[in-house]
Amino acid sequence: VNSRFNKYDTIESSEDLYSLFKVLKRFKDSNGNFARMSPFTNVANPDFDKIKARNFQEYHYKTYRETLDHYGRNSNIFNLWEEGIREEIFVPQYHGREHLSVPLFMRLLQEGNKDLLFGFENEFCSVTLDHLPSLIKSFRPGFYFDNWEEFTWLENSLTNGVKIFENTFGRKPDVFCPSNGVFHDKFKPLLIDSGIKTTVESGKRYVPDGKGGYTTKYFINGRKDNLEIITYGRNCRFEPLEDGLNRCMKNVINQIKAAFRWGKPAVLATHRVNFVGDLDKKNRELGLEALTSLLQNILQTWPDIEFMNSAEFSNLLHNSLLKKQQ
Repeated sequence: VNSRFNKYDTIESSEDLYSLFKVLKRFKDSNGNFARMSPFTNVANPDFDKIKARNFQEYHYKTYRETLDHYGRNSNIFNLWEEGIREEIFVPQYHGREHLSVPLFMRLLQEGNKDLLFGFENEFCSVTLDHLPSLIKSFRPGFYFDNWEEFTWLENSLTNGVKIFENTFGRKPDVFCPSNGVFHDKFKPLLIDSGIKTTVESGKRYVPDGKGGYTTKYFINGRKDNLEIITYGRNCRFEPLEDGLNRCMKNVINQIKAAFRWGKPAVLATHRVNFVGDLDKKNRELGLEALTSLLQNILQTWPDIEFMNSAEFSNLLHNSLLKKQQ
């Protein structure tokens, strides 16, 4: 109940995107580029009506566009997405088809878990079940699996999601970030086949073992693996809603300073929940106020700053490694 996501997060509205873009386009870097974000996007959500109609024996989903229609979102929202992509200030990348551990979710629905069924009746997925391991208890990691049959199901989900992404946004993703840091290297050939050449990790990843457990894998920024995929991490945290404005601003500026002091890029992590206002308009206002303050502070402290979205940064990493190899 106390989760900021449960209180404030919802699918973005046209007003959310318009307000966010207005802030991003107030600020330009040393090259004249607007500030930019890279929304890592899940392109489908459970179709609660169809799942219930099949007595929880089959999983069905709604695409992002269908979800917008379901919740009566303004049709202008895709004009704004196209504007963000065209102006390179809001270029989406891939986060998986669902931000949901579908196989486990369906299994517990079939078993009749009362808490999960109550959430389901209210079209809510991220129900915290205390008997589940902390890694999976709110059903957030999209690529968690307990057995190799579920792994095969997730392979199909991954490639299907990329197709939905392209149909939705008119472009293929080239960067992928696994939800909640849960992913297995055996999925990576599918990323390559889908045209994805870069993954985002937060220093470590949780790797399911197919038996209900997991191991932990650590990463070094900018390294290329044997499949030619480069990995980079996010080293700065911008979560004003959770941390409070003053504490958040102090911490993120110190993190940016530390990155630059060591000759590293500053890659900021944030979440949609900081910038949406349908459930509470004040929430969006506070988030955008924090973002405005951050960008002002950055430009004052580092006037030679360069803003990049994930696609631009991915290309920079690959080109840098190519030059080193020549």
